[in-house]
Amino acid sequence: GTGKTYTLIEKIKYLYQVEGLEPTSELLVLCFSRAAVGEIRKRINNAISEGMISDELRFLDIRTFDSFATYLIKELVEDIIKNLRSRNSGSY
Repeated sequence: GTGKTYTLIEKIKYLYQVEGLEPTSELLVLCFSRAAVGEIRKRINNAISEGMISDELRFLDIRTFDSFATYLIKELVEDIIKNLRSRNSGSY
C-alpha cells in the first residue's frame, strides 16, 4: 500500500520510453516472491491493454531471485559442458 509496485512500473516505463532500454536484453526485474512477479506482470499487462506502454514490454524478464539464480547456474553448467566437449573433440 505504499506505492512500491507503482513506482517500479513507472521506472520501467521511464527506462523504456526515455532511456530507450530494450526490455528483452537490457531490463530485468527481480522479486522476492512469485506473488510479486504475478502482480507486476498483471500491472504491466493492464498498462499495455490501456495503451499506456508499448506491447514490447510484455516480453520483459520478470522473475524471482531464486528463479534467476537457477537460470544462471543452468547457463553456467551448459557453458562448462560445451567447453569440455569442444576440448575433448580435438583430442581424438
